[in-house]
Amino acid sequence: MSDDGTAPLVLAEGPLPPFLYHGTSTKYLDQMLRDGLEPCHLTGAVQMGCYADDPAISWHHAECMAEAEDADPILFRIPIDRFDPGSFTLDDKFVELAPSSGRGVALYHATGHAAWERAPWTWRAMLHLAGSVGYVDTIPVSREDVVAADGLPREVG
Repeated sequence: MSDDGTAPLVLAEGPLPPFLYHGTSTKYLDQMLRDGLEPCHLTGAVQMGCYADDPAISWHHAECMAEAEDADPILFRIPIDRFDPGSFTLDDKFVELAPSSGRGVALYHATGHAAWERAPWTWRAMLHLAGSVGYVDTIPVSREDVVAADGLPREVG
């Protein structure tokens, strides 16, 4: 027990998943295939892209982007070994809005705010806990990285 009488929140960072997913729209598909998935939004002084360990999390974001950009949703599945571990950071939406993405919302409500304040704020812990992580570098992608909403490979025309 901690000093305030609550059980400490134990958060193992857990193993890295074999893939991370990025959901977006097809509006800039040709550019993404040519230049890679570039960091696409700015938080403070950090420009990053957001990646999730669950295709459903990224697919939801893809649907939102597609609606906003009058395009179709698209989901990329990228092998974890394509990422540079030194370029990961906390998912900005999670930091700014509390656990607003991935599994974070349900877990935040289940454990309470005090538990989250004791959580280790590392990218690996947040990926394990919330299901999403920020990335500050460009990831090369190809049509083979495009998957369906369930995260399984599909043909892209």
